Amino acid sequence: MKLGISNDALRDFDVNSYTKSGQLDADDNILSKRYVLKSEREIQNGLEKKLGITSIVIKENEVQIEISSKVLRKDYASLINKDNIEKVIDNINATGLVNFDKNEFIDSAQCYKFDVTNNLPVTKSSDVYLRDISILGAKRKYDFTNYKSGFALINRASTVDERLIAYDKEKDLLKKDKWNKEILKHIDIKDYHNVFRIEGNYRTYDTMRKYFHFKRDNIDIIKNKAKGIIRLSDVLLSDARPNYELYNKMLSNEVDITGNLLLELLDSSTPFYKIEKEIGRAEIIKHCNYDLMSIKRLIASKISGNSSRYLREYENLLKRLKTKDLSDYNNINEVKELLKVA
Repeated sequence: MKLGISNDALRDFDVNSYTKSGQLDADDNILSKRYVLKSEREIQNGLEKKLGITSIVIKENEVQIEISSKVLRKDYASLINKDNIEKVIDNINATGLVNFDKNEFIDSAQCYKFDVTNNLPVTKSSDVYLRDISILGAKRKYDFTNYKSGFALINRASTVDERLIAYDKEKDLLKKDKWNKEILKHIDIKDYHNVFRIEGNYRTYDTMRKYFHFKRDNIDIIKNKAKGIIRLSDVLLSDARPNYELYNKMLSNEVDITGNLLLELLDSSTPFYKIEKEIGRAEIIKHCNYDLMSIKRLIASKISGNSSRYLREYENLLKRLKTKDLSDYNNINEVKELLKVA
């Protein structure tokens, strides 16, 4: 999350860990100065100190800090919440990079953007849920992009800030990455086995307000322009379920009968060659508009002699397909229910 903190909360900072810069006027006079946290390579023990701290910019009117749950170190799995926000600040202060007054930090913090994360304790391998959600797909106005370890759902409209990603957290932590290597010093990777992570990215005032159901009553007037404010304390105390809403909004709720059958077969012990045959038949039935007479004509046009066996197999499958609905998406609904109570 990216936060704006009042300078009243700033007690001290290690000036040697920052690069000083300033905004100049036409005559090279300093209008404002700021301090930008250096990279981990430029700070002694930088990887350990900056774990979970993406950036700090100290300005004349505020401190902007971007952090992630990795700042919690051994409590990483807890994610940032109302019960551990003081621990978050303690850990930031313990780095020596900056020192905040906890009460002033919490009281003044404004959210400029944040990710809402749910670690879901699913009953099967994350790959099963990724597979099934990929088959179900997204509604038309969303792009569905598959990655090696997960997927992303993004609103196609550039003016609408809606993005949801899902992935296997254990596999994500095992990727070769300097920050993964650092956080693994503090946690047990076994705790992340079969953890299916859903992450919603909320990057604008309107999106944060919409999915947390905040009213437009927190407004600052800056240079005669209204600027919406989302306070960290309001977010932490909210009982909203933004990822649950986004998940339901983005995923398709139009029943694709063939896709439904595919999910059922993949979740069974049916050999793959039989799955291919069954889905092939289902597609033929679909293209015949689920009409038995049309199926009979098609079979008769290609099979000479006794076609009763073929017709019987298609009839049986047609009956099965007509009884299927969205409730058959058991794995997808499991994720939905876990998000609902997360």
